[in-house]
Amino acid sequence: MGYKVTPFEPLLNDLGYGFLQQKNYGKAYAFFKMNIDNHPKSWNTYDSMSDYYIAIGNKEKAIEYLTKALGLKDNPSTKERLDKLKNGK
Repeated sequence: MGYKVTPFEPLLNDLGYGFLQQKNYGKAYAFFKMNIDNHPKSWNTYDSMSDYYIAIGNKEKAIEYLTKALGLKDNPSTKERLDKLKNGK
């Protein structure tokens, strides 16, 4: 048809979190990445990817993605999580 059809953002997010809970990190990453690729202007996609990086123990990448999320939307809970990570909590 000549136009792009993107998967529904909440669906991809839910799938990512489902796999994250199962500790299936490869699939969780794939869904969070797909969500960022399809919805790059959504703060929530970056916030969710930060949860993936927290789960695998990559604090630096989690901080990077929380910072990206805050650059798109000032969200108090995201800011609080970022501050905790930066302060080592």
